[in-house]
Amino acid sequence: MSAPDRITLDRFTVPCILGILESEQRAPQRVEVQISMGLDVEACGDSGNLELTVDYAAVQQQVITLLQAGQWRLLESMAMAIARLLLAPPAPSERRAQIHDVEISLAKPDILDGAVPALTVRREEDWCDLDTGMRPPKTWFDVLCQTPITGAYRAHVEGGSSYSVPPTAFVHVIAGSGSADGTPVMPGQRLAMGQCRELTATGEQPLTVLLVSRPPLEG
Repeated sequence: MSAPDRITLDRFTVPCILGILESEQRAPQRVEVQISMGLDVEACGDSGNLELTVDYAAVQQQVITLLQAGQWRLLESMAMAIARLLLAPPAPSERRAQIHDVEISLAKPDILDGAVPALTVRREEDWCDLDTGMRPPKTWFDVLCQTPITGAYRAHVEGGSSYSVPPTAFVHVIAGSGSADGTPVMPGQRLAMGQCRELTATGEQPLTVLLVSRPPLEG
């Protein structure tokens, strides 16, 4: 059932590589994004506690990373990755409310003459049954979307542990305290492909990051 209240990102544009045509893989094109998130904001409104709602600026930046780093072939793959990212339970150190349902619209305004191809998907919380697996030494992964070309994941590095980042992966820090190759990183920080070799969770809670890899992770 849809939640009674909604937080929306009405329309923003992301330049990214997208499509199956050779010309689409050579140069970025615009993708127009609209997101509507259903959740109950009454507790946040009554208390003034921002941890009981969703940081829409953080959502926008995470979605931008997903779209730009993924170089997806299909709008459908983009939409599934976004839906699972938003509907996933908050990470252990992520201070936000659970989102109960989402509506995501993606459009490619520049590819056709006289028409705008677009996709709208609607999903609810119980649809988001994440495929989760462990990787040594103490890191677990939620699979957001995995195609033959691209994989998108939430990675959780347990407190006091480190994870060796594949050289093919982009990293976007979601929550927790940690370091990248010994340099402190903060939530919202983005690390380009090859910029980080090792992530370390420096606090008691896990360090949670959005990981986008081309090609997808093995295993």
